[in-house]
Amino acid sequence: MNNLPEPTSIHWHGLRLPAPMDGTQLVQRLVQPGDSFDYRFELPDAGTFWYHSHANETVQIERGLYGAIVVPRPRRAGVRRGSPAVVLDDVKLDRHGNIAKTALIESATAGAKEACS
Repeated sequence: MNNLPEPTSIHWHGLRLPAPMDGTQLVQRLVQPGDSFDYRFELPDAGTFWYHSHANETVQIERGLYGAIVVPRPRRAGVRRGSPAVVLDDVKLDRHGNIAKTALIESATAGAKEACS
C-alpha cells in the first residue's frame, strides 16, 4: 500500500527479475497514493543487492526510501550465515531536524548535471 502523498515505485539493482517488476516507468505504472502493487518474482541469485524509489527519486531517496536486500544461498548443513547488511547514508538537516530544503535542491541539481554530462 502506498501511504505516501505522491506516486512511487520500487526499482531493484542487480536482481534478475521480469521487466514488469522492475519499477521503472517504461514497464510499470506508478503506484498512486492509497493504491498497492504486489512485486512477485523468484530470486535465482544469492547476493546483496539494493532497491530504491523510482519516482521523485531525489526527494524520496533522501527521505529513506531505499535499502539492501540480501538473498541467501540455500542452507547447507554446518554452514553459518554471514553478517547482517548495513546501509549508511547522510542527509543535511535544518535546525528543526527536517531535511533541509537546500539538500533537496542540491541533490536535484546534481542529478540534472549528471544527466546532461
